[in-house]
Formats: sequence, C-alpha cells, structure tokens
Amino acid sequence: MLQYFFSSKIRIKLLRLFVTHPRKQYYLREISKILDEPLTPVRRELLNLKQVGFLHRAKVANLIYYDVNDGFLLYQELKSMMEKTEAIECGSNKG
Repeated sequence: MLQYFFSSKIRIKLLRLFVTHPRKQYYLREISKILDEPLTPVRRELLNLKQVGFLHRAKVANLIYYDVNDGFLLYQELKSMMEKTEAIECGSNKG
C-alpha cells in the first residue's frame, strides 16, 4: 500500500497539502496553482487518492472540491510521516 502513496512527486505534494490543511477544501485549478503542477497529472492523482479513500469529493455549483478524509485508515500515520519529514527538512536547512 505504501508504494501506492509514494510513487509520484505530485502525489507527495498532494498528501502534504491535505495533511497540513485538513479542514480546507480545494478545487482542481486551485490545487494546480498551489502545487505549481499541470492540471492533468493533478487531476489523475486526486482521483487516485479519492479512489483509495484518502480524499472526499463534493460538487458545489460547477466546481468539484476535494478535502481529506481524516477517518482514512492510514491518515494518522501519513500525517505523522509528513510532520517528521518536515522536521527533518527544516533541521537539515539549519546547518
């Protein structure tokens, strides 16, 4: 299961975005701009993460919003891994 989550750079960016902002909803173009990545690969990864249950998807007017499913079986572990990664990256930039 872990190879599914960490097989792409965009997926990692998405995981980090949703784990660090668990109460926020985002729409596709917004996510694409935030991550500075093209729409098509972002859309593909969002659908993959929705399919495994990591994300919720809701249509509001003409936009589709995504937000994290904090009830996802591996959510706490992924959150912990992202926090640890941030700490390691911040620690290595100090020296």
